[in-house]
Amino acid sequence: MYDLTFYRGDFGAALAESGSALRDDPLSAYATTVHAMVLYHAGRGEEAVTHARRATELDPQSVVAWWQRQIIVGWSGDHVASVAAGERALDLSSRGAWQLASLASEYGRVGDVVAARALYQELSERAARMWVQPTLLAMGAVSCGLREGALDLLTRAVEERDWVFPARANYWHEFDPIRSHPRYMELLRRISWI
Repeated sequence: MYDLTFYRGDFGAALAESGSALRDDPLSAYATTVHAMVLYHAGRGEEAVTHARRATELDPQSVVAWWQRQIIVGWSGDHVASVAAGERALDLSSRGAWQLASLASEYGRVGDVVAARALYQELSERAARMWVQPTLLAMGAVSCGLREGALDLLTRAVEERDWVFPARANYWHEFDPIRSHPRYMELLRRISWI
């Protein structure tokens, strides 16, 4: 489903597969989360929110379910619920890099640059101690309005062959503020997306 959703943009096929998985195992928080994610990227936000909430009910300890719920409800316009879900995902993940970057993006999206910078700083400090995918760091940089810094990090991501950038380059809303920048377009050419 990830290939169909992120690389191919074939949301109809992705929805068919995620729907099939959910019908096969309707009590699976993971299948419910994946279906919510595919619905969200297919532009079916209301259904995505319903499934994201259901996933966290099915497994209240699932980092992935809370993390995807944070993203989905945030982009559906519920900042308060997004932050609450993001904080839960951070707690459950022991403040994982993906969760830090996603919550920083939510704060940046609604203009809370102070909160976004605090999370980006934490993510950057982690990157000084251990490897963090440059694409995640770029996501945090964008959330703080550091567009050139984000483009530098995405250049590094391409050079290091960070799989996350090609997988998300076309569909992650987090990169909308830099998507039309000539440097971003050049990076898409370098990975053969355009």
